[in-house]
Amino acid sequence: WFLSDKGVIKAAFNSVYEIYISLVYFGVEPENLLYDPMIMDALLDENGSHDLESVASRFLQAPPWDITAVMADKGWDFGSTPMQVLAPYNALDTHYAWRLIPPMWAELVKNKLDTLYFEHYIPMARLCARMQARGIKVDREWCGAVDKHYGKESSKLISYLRESQKLPDDFNPNSSQQVSKVI
Repeated sequence: WFLSDKGVIKAAFNSVYEIYISLVYFGVEPENLLYDPMIMDALLDENGSHDLESVASRFLQAPPWDITAVMADKGWDFGSTPMQVLAPYNALDTHYAWRLIPPMWAELVKNKLDTLYFEHYIPMARLCARMQARGIKVDREWCGAVDKHYGKESSKLISYLRESQKLPDDFNPNSSQQVSKVI
């Protein structure tokens, strides 16, 4: 079956959602889902818009193909949109998501973000999808205390990092691009 076939490399725009849907509706976590242009874009530009149409426009000069305005005008949802409208929209989503991979991958490699992507972001996407599908128990009181403690510790460490490495005051340790230049 396609989802569980380890021999087929897969891609998905917003893999967290796609993995979640596969787990909930089919009981299968997709094997070998390696490429997610949405995650790639977030790594390349954490401040930009990461919807598929915006990313495809920036990387591929793709024209707009969104149908939500037409759907709203006609009072349609995805279940009631006629197939002759929905099918081309879905085909373009798939087409552009796949076409984005080569140029975005080249940018990740150029910016030395490929290892970070494969070793951290893709495993984290899988983990987030599993947690969303299965749920997790949360001790809110403990989480609040930990958040407060580590917030203070984090501020101290960021100050130390900026001073010891002579980093600018606007250095953001949450920015993969800024961190990759320091490492």
